[in-house]
Amino acid sequence: MSGKSNVFKYKLIEYKGFKLHADSVSIMPEVEELECHKDDFLLASFMKSGSTWTDTIITLMLNGGDPKSLTRDAAKSGLYKTLGFLEIRFSNNIEEPRDLCTIDAVKAMQSPKGMRTHLPCSLLPPAVLANKLKVVYIYRNVKDVMWSLYRHLLHNPYKIVDYLGTFDEFVLAFMKDNVVYCPYFGHLHSYWKNRNEPNFLIFSYEELTKDHVGIIRRIAKFLELPLTEEQVELVRHHSTLEQMRAMNHQTWREWFSAKDETGAEVHNFLGNAKAGSGSSQLSPETNAKVDQWIANNLQDYDFGNVNPFETV
Repeated sequence: MSGKSNVFKYKLIEYKGFKLHADSVSIMPEVEELECHKDDFLLASFMKSGSTWTDTIITLMLNGGDPKSLTRDAAKSGLYKTLGFLEIRFSNNIEEPRDLCTIDAVKAMQSPKGMRTHLPCSLLPPAVLANKLKVVYIYRNVKDVMWSLYRHLLHNPYKIVDYLGTFDEFVLAFMKDNVVYCPYFGHLHSYWKNRNEPNFLIFSYEELTKDHVGIIRRIAKFLELPLTEEQVELVRHHSTLEQMRAMNHQTWREWFSAKDETGAEVHNFLGNAKAGSGSSQLSPETNAKVDQWIANNLQDYDFGNVNPFETV
């Protein structure tokens, strides 16, 4: 492994019922003590569920649709409003990714500030719920989450895991909660149970793919960010997959896209954005096991008669 292999030391620690990176656990006291004000807001998701897409939409909203707000230099310049990541602080020997909006940036932000996290609702700073901050949560069909996360870990240039095995092997580990931020359904339910609260906006990745502009309008209304029709179109245009990929080299995503020895891209952080791709990658036997696992967890976590993956 190269000297950049320890951005995340892929040691998982069970922390209050969830598996977190050792790095994240080390800064959880700072997360838990974070001061939040009622006009701050939070974007949350499980990994690879559409939070980067939603982050792009919200950042554009905050900055009148200006695509310059999406670049690596935007946060450092202080000229644009960006979202900071709660549970991340990169290792000291990593030069470039330290420019990301991490916990240190969040602590330095003035309110109203926007935050982003992959933590479950139960591990959010207590001030988030106490002060009834607005929370935007995006979720995705879990089979697609598995496939996207597998490819992200497999091709990650920082080699944050030593061995993944086949996709089917990874899926079995996922279902046994041996993957970061698991248990998945515990994470989903921690937000889902708040879906009728006025300070929570919950929608699926599939809804966003089907009604891009509609979700943009819902988010803008929820966060009370008035947009002109021209600004709505700017937000839509600059948050399409094509435009986001075109800007990859100007954003932090460049560090997590893989290239071969010729410099040709072999993996893009953004993936293919297609819904339903995970199921097609599984063997019939594992697919059946996942279906049963989903059914069991929907019952165990008391989702009632609602299957979140069948709401759209």
